Amino acid sequence: MLGALPRYLAELGHDVHCFIPLYGVIHRNQHGLELEISQVDTPMERWTEPAGIWKTSEESTTYFVASERYFDRDNIYGYEDDGERFIFLCRTALETV
Repeated sequence: MLGALPRYLAELGHDVHCFIPLYGVIHRNQHGLELEISQVDTPMERWTEPAGIWKTSEESTTYFVASERYFDRDNIYGYEDDGERFIFLCRTALETV
């Protein structure tokens, strides 16, 4: 979906930007990712969690949210804190824009 829907919306004239986790299995160099913002301070429940923003440009721009705490893991899903991880992703996207 990340490949098709943003491209289609861009063809319709929309300015499309997507945010996804920079999982540990995604290799920055292999995919041509570049550091866009070195640190975004994301407010969580009782603390602020840092995130890095990486990007690649094509017809639409995809931003990758980097966090050692939440996304640098062996698997993508299946963790006890999955809800918190994706709250972090959404909040980081909001803080970035």
